[in-house]
Amino acid sequence: MPKNELFSDKMKKVLAEKRGGIQKVNRKFKTKEDFNTALDKLCTHLSSGLSTRSFYGGATFETMRKYIENYPETFVTTKGDKKEQKLLEEEHIVVLEKLEQANIAYEMFWEEIGQRGTKGHSVDVIETDPETGKKTIKRQSFNATAWIFNMKNRFNWKDKTEVENTGVVKVVKISVEQEKDEQ
Repeated sequence: MPKNELFSDKMKKVLAEKRGGIQKVNRKFKTKEDFNTALDKLCTHLSSGLSTRSFYGGATFETMRKYIENYPETFVTTKGDKKEQKLLEEEHIVVLEKLEQANIAYEMFWEEIGQRGTKGHSVDVIETDPETGKKTIKRQSFNATAWIFNMKNRFNWKDKTEVENTGVVKVVKISVEQEKDEQ
């Protein structure tokens, strides 16, 4: 089993059977409304700082991504008139822009935590009581080390970037004395 896989292939098969096989990654949404509902849930999920890996809003992030790739006819068609084609292309662009905005909000969520923390502000943490479901907000001091590791893991931040230049440098030695002799 690969390091980043949560379940083995055997376990995935068991889970799929128990769910009635509805976890097909390439399945097509029944209606555009179903897709748009899942898209809105995904955008809200990302904007709150949660990862694509932890998303399930009627479909996984991977299902959403593959749907956009594998069913372009939902957004772009060669059938119908030019006006209909243009409308569908614009709708596809809107979907892609929504996803891009959600990704920006996702990173901004974490950057704002870092900004507040480096200015000396505490961080609000929402805790939910598992028995009652009651949510409480607790203030905690900022943990810079945890935040840095979080950013490195989520956004591939690095302490240092090394650039290696390869190629040949030709050095030509010019002597001032040679120039005088030539004149």
